[in-house]
Amino acid sequence: PTEVSAKRLESEGRAQIFVTGNTVIDAIRTTVRSDYKSELLERAKDRKIVLITTHRRENLGAKMSEALLAIKDVLMCRRDVFAIFPMHPNPAVKDTAKEIFAEVKNIALCEPLGVEDFHNLLSRAYLVLSDSGGIQEEASYLGTPVLLLRDTTERPELKGCGNVRLVGTSTEKIKKEFLLLLDNDFEYGKMNRATSVCGDGFASKRIANLLKKLEW
Repeated sequence: PTEVSAKRLESEGRAQIFVTGNTVIDAIRTTVRSDYKSELLERAKDRKIVLITTHRRENLGAKMSEALLAIKDVLMCRRDVFAIFPMHPNPAVKDTAKEIFAEVKNIALCEPLGVEDFHNLLSRAYLVLSDSGGIQEEASYLGTPVLLLRDTTERPELKGCGNVRLVGTSTEKIKKEFLLLLDNDFEYGKMNRATSVCGDGFASKRIANLLKKLEW
């Protein structure tokens, strides 16, 4: 999908490497619509939408609780923000989320969303708090800043573009960065920019053309 990943394969001695972009970006070009409507958007009204996802096994337990408690603290004092949390079906995620956000009014805890709903909400989100790998790529193409709830990322090219900021799972660190992006237009502007580092929406076409040309 990227020049960085191609260089990694080259270092392993792989042959015939072609950089095409990721086909997930192609999907966004078909799913995001200007006329999209949903009950979740209606509930958000004019507030800043914050999209939350968390599911990685290494974050289950205390780390996830710390991260979600940080988000809760910010939401409790910022009524100008509306959070949407499509919960992973793993009980370790759902039960933790429901317990932590039980008293929080400005959050919608919902079941996992289909790709069309998720992409359209992602395109309208002010920012994303997530430990997902794929969401980093989708959000970067849409120009939606991501606070990554992890200490490392397997997509360093996105960190280099400025769309993704590693914040780990520390409650204080997440609160600090979350509030910074809510209140500091300059800091937010540095991340709120679209990039095509993971694809420009034409990966499928490139792959099809390459398959036709390659000798098998």
